[in-house]
Amino acid sequence: AAVPINLRKGEELRELRNKWGFAVVGLPLTSPSARAVVPQVGRAMRFVKRFMEGEVSYRITFVIATIDQTFQRAGAVIRWFMALATSRLTLCVSNVPGPSSHLHLGGRRVANLLGFLPPP
Repeated sequence: AAVPINLRKGEELRELRNKWGFAVVGLPLTSPSARAVVPQVGRAMRFVKRFMEGEVSYRITFVIATIDQTFQRAGAVIRWFMALATSRLTLCVSNVPGPSSHLHLGGRRVANLLGFLPPP
């Protein structure tokens, strides 16, 4: 599973912007108990956060976005890289909390929201 990692630190936490990378974490899908899965995933996340995988994925994404904006013909390279980077992923999860107050769109209150991560 691809799991987003927040890379903002210190004063960056006050800025209204995103700075995140991702790590690939294996999930214990064969565990007979949901209660056993949560601590296993927590240990796996603490482990991957000690390394630079999140920062490296952020930097690579930044470079690719810069290339895409600079060179109009870079689309094939970007599609190739994204296919390579996501070829073993079957799931993207996050524990990012939703908004703390009600959202409105077009004057109407948003009752439910479903996130979607499009394939590359």
